[in-house]
Amino acid sequence: MPSLRQRLAGAGVAPDATPLEAFRRLREVEGDHTTIIDLYRLASEPRGLPPQKLPLDERVALANSAMPFVWPGFTLTEGSERADPPIVVAEYDPSWPAVYQSWRKRIGSELDGVARRIEHVGSTAVEGL
Repeated sequence: MPSLRQRLAGAGVAPDATPLEAFRRLREVEGDHTTIIDLYRLASEPRGLPPQKLPLDERVALANSAMPFVWPGFTLTEGSERADPPIVVAEYDPSWPAVYQSWRKRIGSELDGVARRIEHVGSTAVEGL
């Protein structure tokens, strides 16, 4: 797998390109193989940081600026911003699979065949965890 630096060179990205400009060019060349994580790396590596160490507000701003290229027609609905919910560690709840199925059915009916798939991921998706 080529390094990010090799991918940038292969895509003809100018050395002085901003992270968003470099991301857009990589996206043009590589399509879906270029992800938001690549954008985070483009912003973080010159500062000697791993992408997950970028401040949350910066990651959100970068992702929002890139989404129109990742998903044409993307818009943010006012008031849909995430609050900082508290992290809660809870015992496994055997009702979680049924809750997921209920949400999957509801979301699937609203999307009316638009979604390629609807997945249950994360800790609540692992039985007994």
